[in-house]
Amino acid sequence: MVGTSITYKQPVLKVESPKGRFFLTRMASDLMGLKQNDGIMFGFNFGEQKCYVFKDDEIDSFRLREADKGSTLRFTSKDLLSHFNTCFELNGGRTFFKVSKSDKGFSIQPIKD
Repeated sequence: MVGTSITYKQPVLKVESPKGRFFLTRMASDLMGLKQNDGIMFGFNFGEQKCYVFKDDEIDSFRLREADKGSTLRFTSKDLLSHFNTCFELNGGRTFFKVSKSDKGFSIQPIKD
């Protein structure tokens, strides 16, 4: 139940391999001002193992949908999962990232168990 306690205590992006499912908790979506049908994009700094996420309404953005009534927003992308695997050296399964405000929008950092 480590994942459950993590997601209720802080703004979190959960990434699930191998299907490439991404979930934003209510706390994270509220922090970022996101709601269903909004779009988001990601920027990576592979050298520093950093990732930034920001709201984007371009046609190629990742569109958020409700995973369940009112608690999480989600989208799926195996291509984006590949970037996460490269940047953060993920080993599959579930990985949790803390969402924080930054000078480039919002940054995400892996949460260590």
